[in-house]
Amino acid sequence: MTKPKKYFTEGTLVSAMANIGKSVDDEILKESLKDKGLGTPATRAGIIEKLLKVGYIYRKKNNLLPTAKGVQTIDIVPDKLKLPEITGEWEYQLNQIAKGEGDLLAFMNGIKKQVHELINTAVDETKVFEESENDSRKALAKCPRCGKRIFENQKSYACEGWRRKPKCTYSIWKEDRFFEDKGIRLTSKQVVELILNQQVKIEYQKNEEETPTVGILKVEDTGRYLNYTIEDDQS
Repeated sequence: MTKPKKYFTEGTLVSAMANIGKSVDDEILKESLKDKGLGTPATRAGIIEKLLKVGYIYRKKNNLLPTAKGVQTIDIVPDKLKLPEITGEWEYQLNQIAKGEGDLLAFMNGIKKQVHELINTAVDETKVFEESENDSRKALAKCPRCGKRIFENQKSYACEGWRRKPKCTYSIWKEDRFFEDKGIRLTSKQVVELILNQQVKIEYQKNEEETPTVGILKVEDTGRYLNYTIEDDQS
């Protein structure tokens, strides 16, 4: 059985940022990225603190874990911008400019061109999504916020409206921080009950030392976020 990758600590994440070539499979590309990294030695710790501050990641003991907000951001960002070699190449060019060996105007024009292309691609993909009428996926439930369909994907149970207009961001993240902290693992059946009734019976841990106990998970939709609470099961 393949073991899942370990979570980053601050130390291993800083090391990964400094050595992005190690995360690339292509040998030629890996060689070209040998002297490139994300950020600089002076800024990498600050980048991590920024991610913590804005709520994209959080600390759990010595590990850094993604929040639901962070996972959603990664889902939305175009694939091209997720590639470490893209940022590594930008950092390398900026360092060359700082040394007087690069062309700032050419660099900025290249960035503008890439942004323009990415926006056009995103718009085209959204149009294709909206025009598709033959969706073979099985919907789990009707979105309680907008009435559209909710589907399960790899990371969440989300309203199809997140890529439509008007946009709906209703989603229940499988690795939501609240669930992680309480040791909650929801089944699809439990999620459907939670969506329909705003509550569902679950097993959870009050702390890591205690054995699981039964409680009632409740959800409140603010219109922008889902807030979760747990009450003791009185049945």
